[in-house]
Amino acid sequence: MRSAPRRNSARGSCDRWTRCSSFYGFERAAGPRGPEVRRSADFAARAACWIHPRNHNYLRLSRILDCTATLGLRDHAAALLRCLEGVHREHGDRIGEFTLDRWRECGGSRPSPGGGGAA
Repeated sequence: MRSAPRRNSARGSCDRWTRCSSFYGFERAAGPRGPEVRRSADFAARAACWIHPRNHNYLRLSRILDCTATLGLRDHAAALLRCLEGVHREHGDRIGEFTLDRWRECGGSRPSPGGGGAA
């Protein structure tokens, strides 16, 4: 009985991410080269709720990136990271370089500092 939740954990994680993504003003889509994450029509209104210096949602997004990659959904994590990098380009003064570096670390675009790199 315990194998069913594990087998469905990646799919369940995607479903949960889809639900919470509306808070951030993001939406997932199927792109020509794999999954995409893009800003939804209400991004500006949603961003006003979470794009502030030192906002706790930056850490939450780091955890989402990390969990998504850990579940083996690296293409989904990479899609979210690309979207967040675009948000940072526009709002970097409120997000900061530390947060961007953390997102990249959690999204798998570079090895963690002092860590054992990718296998």
